[in-house]
This record gives sequence, C-alpha cells and structure tokens, in this order.
Amino acid sequence: MTTPKLISRRISPSNISLLDTVAGIEPGAISLHATDLDAPACERLARHLTEHGELLRILKIRPRQGGHLHADLRAVDFAAHCPNLKTLDVQRVVFNDSVFAHPVLQDLALRQSEYVGPPQIAIRAPHPLRNIEFEDCHVKADVLSIAPESPLKVFRYYLDEDYAEACPDRFEILGTRLEEITVNACWSYTVTTNRASEEHNRRRRTLRAGQYGSVTHIYHKSNGEELVRHYGPENG
Repeated sequence: MTTPKLISRRISPSNISLLDTVAGIEPGAISLHATDLDAPACERLARHLTEHGELLRILKIRPRQGGHLHADLRAVDFAAHCPNLKTLDVQRVVFNDSVFAHPVLQDLALRQSEYVGPPQIAIRAPHPLRNIEFEDCHVKADVLSIAPESPLKVFRYYLDEDYAEACPDRFEILGTRLEEITVNACWSYTVTTNRASEEHNRRRRTLRAGQYGSVTHIYHKSNGEELVRHYGPENG
C-alpha cells in the first residue's frame, strides 16, 4: 500500500472548524498539531478523534496554558479510532491504555498528563512502539513492564518532585532491543532488568530518584542469581 502524501494542519480555537474539512482525504494522511486549545476546543478535538481519527498519521496536542486545563481523551481508543497513527505527542491530556496497544504507533511522548486505566501497563510485541517518553505524568499503576520481545529502543520516564503525585511502583524493563533506559523519578520505586535488557545500553542507562525517593534495582544475572542494589540520585 502506498503511503499517502502528508497533509499538515495546525488548529486552535480560532480555526477549529477546519476539523470538519475531511472530504477526499486518505486514511493516514494528516499531521495534526492542535495548540492553545480551550475547553470547548478540547471537547471538539476528542469528538474528531472518535469520528475521523483514521485520517491521522501524526498528532500533537497542546491545551492552553494556565488553569490546569487537561484535554479529556479517556473515551478515545487510539488503537481503534486512530489506527494509522505513527506519532503521538501530547501535553496535559487524560489518556487510557490504548496508546500502549496500538497496531502501528511507533513514537509516543506523554507530558504532564494523567493515565486512567488498569494497574498493569504492558509494552510488548506485536505492538511496534520504538520510543516512549513520559514527562511529569500522573501514572497510578502497580507495574509498567517492557516484555523481552518488545521492539522498544528508547524508554524515558521523568517525574519532577513538583509533579510527584503518582508513579508506577515497579518497572520491569526486560526488552532486548533497548538502546536507552532512563528512569529519573522523584518517587520510591523498584526496577527489574537483566543482562539481555542492558546489553545495548550500558552507557545509556540511568536509574535515579529525587531527594524524596529511592530506587531498588533488581538485576537478574544469566545464572539465575539476583543482584539487588538500593540507591538514590547520586548513583544511577
């Protein structure tokens, strides 16, 4: 199948009606950058994603600054409603676990956003995610796991103390294709890795906690033994 020519669109409250101009556009053709969205525009965008999300290849969302406005996208099933999405870069949204189970999504950036979903988050094949970055997100989960067969190459998780409201209690990072592992969160958490998951990133692996947190790192050796380390931000 031929990839359609990319159509770039920038929308804001002043031209939100542009979302209704969809006639003749091929699935997976639109790069949509939504900025300075107020509450009505966020609601209109959420409806667009459920009605015409198949048109999108790239989506960037930036609600209006101030007032702690979040775009509520918990009703959007990105895997079902936006099946051609390759890049998702959002700030201050409420999202569900469909972003981790998408059939073609490769690059995922979540900033100052809130996760609403099951307490177990799994990143695994056949989902093709290759880059994931969390920045100051509210993610209340028991465990976030990266399965050995996952094609993920870059995993970054940042949580500043000013945003430290919720973080996974455990990170099980076992992907064998990982080239970078970064968990720098002001929280107390446990990370599990093994030789296979650290093989390609020994100089690009950072595990740190802020001044109010701590890290327990469980490393599974090839012989089955466990090596357990406890440290804070000065180690890693």
